[in-house]
Amino acid sequence: MFYSAEFHPWRLPVPDLWLDVFQKIKALGYNGVSFYVNWALLEGNSGHFSAEGVFAYEPFFDAATEAGVYLFARPGPYINAEVSGGGYPVWLQRNTGILRTNETAYMDATDNYVAHIGEIIARAQITNGGPVILLQAENEYGTSR
Repeated sequence: MFYSAEFHPWRLPVPDLWLDVFQKIKALGYNGVSFYVNWALLEGNSGHFSAEGVFAYEPFFDAATEAGVYLFARPGPYINAEVSGGGYPVWLQRNTGILRTNETAYMDATDNYVAHIGEIIARAQITNGGPVILLQAENEYGTSR
């Protein structure tokens, strides 16, 4: 069984504290942690992705591994997570495509983010020695049709 807590590293942007959080989660009996990735923080300007410093995910993955917890990655692009705009970057408001559809304008706008965050998460998969065992590509997606 996968017993998961929830922890978003960008809500506690102090990488030195992440191991402590993971250890406490493990001590509570959980063996996993679900985490969102906030696109708006990583690509504030269209085409300029940066996951460095407090926004780097490698230290987060390392801390999870050291604590002995698995990770469930939820990178979106839409995350909800009770954040403004569901984690969408502000520049996406100018996009002509209907958000959360397969319209070309929207899909093209997600390409840079999805490629970069996908690569970061892929390197941390359990099959590569990392702690990531699950990935959810969208959050709370539904249709009224």
